[in-house]
Amino acid sequence: MYKYISLVLVLVFIIIGCNKDNPTEPNITVTNDQALIGTWELTKCKLNGNVVSSENFSECPIKIEFNESGIGIVWKEDYGVACGCKSFSWSTTKDQLTIHEENEYPFVSTYVVSDGTFSISFVDEGNVELVYTKQ
Repeated sequence: MYKYISLVLVLVFIIIGCNKDNPTEPNITVTNDQALIGTWELTKCKLNGNVVSSENFSECPIKIEFNESGIGIVWKEDYGVACGCKSFSWSTTKDQLTIHEENEYPFVSTYVVSDGTFSISFVDEGNVELVYTKQ
């Protein structure tokens, strides 16, 4: 009798364990935050909360343009001259901004848009915050 009860329990566990799983995947919406649309110029750089020169960040974009289609243009400074105009794709998810220049790894940072300014924060030899003003 014990054998039959054990066999029934094993079968019940197998049947229950074999039911089709209905996992719910997280619903992550990738969008383009409309508040970022436009041209932004670098006005302030902070490292660990202290204002520093943009020269401390050689790859730091001095001007960024975001357009509605998810494509943008970035200008960088080289020896005091704006150059290196490159296009990139961009998207936002909650407070995360992803910028992906061609042949580069995607750059992901936390961002905030408020009162005509746009700031991005990330860690690179300390806590970095770049503040841009809308043009």
